[in-house]
Amino acid sequence: MAKTIFSFKLEDVLKKAYDRQCLSKEETIFLLSLEEEEETNQLFHMARSL
Repeated sequence: MAKTIFSFKLEDVLKKAYDRQCLSKEETIFLLSLEEEEETNQLFHMARSL
């Protein structure tokens, strides 16, 4: 199965979520595919603040 690559910036997607804008399917997949510990920490920090 081919891995889908998205060219999103984590900060942009997190800001969109923080602003309570709906994320696209691709943005959601991008967030779910994060592998770096620092990036997942940023994601969970944002989630806790919402």
